[in-house]
Amino acid sequence: MATGKNSVIKSLPREKLVRGYRVERMPIGRYLQALRLLQEAPEEWLREILPERDGMPVLSALKEMDVSQLQKVFLNAAAVLPEKAVSLFAEVSGIEEEKLLSDPDIGLDGLLELMKAFWEVNGLENFLRGAAEVGRKIRQWTRTAGSKG
Repeated sequence: MATGKNSVIKSLPREKLVRGYRVERMPIGRYLQALRLLQEAPEEWLREILPERDGMPVLSALKEMDVSQLQKVFLNAAAVLPEKAVSLFAEVSGIEEEKLLSDPDIGLDGLLELMKAFWEVNGLENFLRGAAEVGRKIRQWTRTAGSKG
């Protein structure tokens, strides 16, 4: 009989069907690819949101803007960020971005259902909880090891 962490892993579904789309467990390689995309995303998104900053640091560019320029930034963000979020989700979920954007059976509520299913099937809550625990132990270990030196 499985107990503890093994029972959690075995209880996770390998896939879920949501609005006609199969949401499957993600291989580690795709997870690492998603992390790379997330790492690169903020700068790419900022280039699209603040296209006229000419290499200026974001905070400096924002400080120099008047109200109409700031409104344009917010409009750009409203247009760019949801599209980028869908693109990133398509990348990690394996569901074609075009289908996510154009299938009327998905819609906004369906997109959230797909994201929730992806979260559940991949055990992301368990992973994040475990990663936080590992991080705490590493910090604790480095403090202890550093005080012995």
